[in-house]
Amino acid sequence: MQAAGQVSAHNQQKSAAKARNREKLRQFDAANQDYLTQVMLDNNKWKNDVLNSELEQEDVFDSMVQQWNDYDEQLDSIFADADFKLQDAIISMYKNEYAGTQTGRTAARLAGQSARELGFKKAEITNKLILSQREADVKKEGVRLDAVSKINKLFDQVRHPPMHGHTPIPQPYEAGPSQASLIIGLAGSALSAYGMHKLSTPGDTGMKELPSQADIAGHAADHGRTLTESSAILNPDTYLETVIDGDGIGESVVKTWETQTK
Repeated sequence: MQAAGQVSAHNQQKSAAKARNREKLRQFDAANQDYLTQVMLDNNKWKNDVLNSELEQEDVFDSMVQQWNDYDEQLDSIFADADFKLQDAIISMYKNEYAGTQTGRTAARLAGQSARELGFKKAEITNKLILSQREADVKKEGVRLDAVSKINKLFDQVRHPPMHGHTPIPQPYEAGPSQASLIIGLAGSALSAYGMHKLSTPGDTGMKELPSQADIAGHAADHGRTLTESSAILNPDTYLETVIDGDGIGESVVKTWETQTK
């Protein structure tokens, strides 16, 4: 019974260890599924961020081009205004030249003055146009640098794909109960059972088993003896002795070994 209990306990421990290992395997599989799902979500989010970043970069570039166009329109307006001013200066000069066709000192002075004023006006207008052109170029370069900086920042935000890290690490499996411990336990149970058997077995008292009635009857029938004679023969404590009387007639007498010893 003790050995059977040890085997049963060993099997139960083995089944429990297998159940715990199956649970660890199930948890590891679930962790892998969660990891793969998270990887898919991170990748999709990164791809979506890349698309949004490209759209924002295009918006920044379009804004830069629009500002350049505004500066070009302003510069065109300045050049057009300068053309009208130069036109007015030429008209004023010719009016003065018409006055110079008259005679007199005043007419001659006015004719030379108009040509000088036209030259001054051209120089002033040309200088303003050059300064306006330079100012527009500087503003365009500033807008370009600002746009490049914004585009670089947008690109830096999505230039690196997501780092997913290591996959889940499985938990170590639990070893089942050792077969050696079971064998040692069974050997100990066997030794214990043998010792108990030796202790519970009665010692040899020297007594011998008496024959049964069936054995006596069988012996009497087989050898032509009486039941008393067969009983004496089969009984280890007695024996059958033939005694001859004075008439020469023999008679079987049952005697014991103890009587003979005495």
